[in-house]
Amino acid sequence: MSIAEAREAVQYGFDMGVKAFEEGNQVIATGELGMGNTTAASAIIAALLNKTAAEVVGRGSNISDERLKHKIDVVNRSLERANLKENESPDPLIVLSEVGALELGAMAGAMLSAGAMNKPVLLDGFLSYSAALLANSIKPGVVNYMIPTHKSKEKGSRIVLDALGLDPYIDINMCVG
Repeated sequence: MSIAEAREAVQYGFDMGVKAFEEGNQVIATGELGMGNTTAASAIIAALLNKTAAEVVGRGSNISDERLKHKIDVVNRSLERANLKENESPDPLIVLSEVGALELGAMAGAMLSAGAMNKPVLLDGFLSYSAALLANSIKPGVVNYMIPTHKSKEKGSRIVLDALGLDPYIDINMCVG
């Protein structure tokens, strides 16, 4: 996606978050349900934390060894193509535009709205952790409004949660992101 589209995704999520709070909600929740959606999240985490794909890419919905190897290769090639490998401090909007996904940008925007409105946001799963890292890279300190609900079984979960200084309430090896 273009940088403009990345900005629009973040702004859309921010606007929807503000709207939810203005309608009287005291908390918002971010999460995911789907298959095959952890690749972009892994790429964002690898880029923003200067990690290798092998360090953060996991099995998602219990993919085979062959599919895992392919997934790691896809993330590595994406990071190389975007010149995000071994980049010490990449611009989070460039990371989103190059290796992210619109829904992750919107999630990050919703998290930014929670910080702006002094309200909590629940993080439910690996995708929301990557969006949280993105949001906190855009606006350091917004992590203080985030509450992780559980630790995903996804390989990069502990890495990103540690980087954010977050400790989830539940650890039951959930394998849904």
